[in-house]
Amino acid sequence: MKRATVASASAWSRSETYRPFPVQAIAAALNGLKAVGVVDRSVSFGWNSGPLFQDVIGALQFAPQRPAAMSFIGGLAGADITTDHFGRAIERVQALAQDGQVGETVWLNEKD
Repeated sequence: MKRATVASASAWSRSETYRPFPVQAIAAALNGLKAVGVVDRSVSFGWNSGPLFQDVIGALQFAPQRPAAMSFIGGLAGADITTDHFGRAIERVQALAQDGQVGETVWLNEKD
């Protein structure tokens, strides 16, 4: 299984395991942040987001102060996710922290 990365405007966290999903740890780690972005390397069709994002927003239901959350998808079909892609994701999460405008899932490799 591939490692998943959870990103926020103020911190990076890398999930080494996916199941069982660390609901309480994620909720505690993200509690009180203004915004969080989740980068997935797969997509849950029909949901227009990745599976890690879905689990993170589910875990946030246990956080007393829930941040706005945004989904980013990249690296499909073996495409690289570059530092520029992560830079764009961080910039968008920082904007989300300021304006609260969640918006659609961002496809990082869309213009590559």
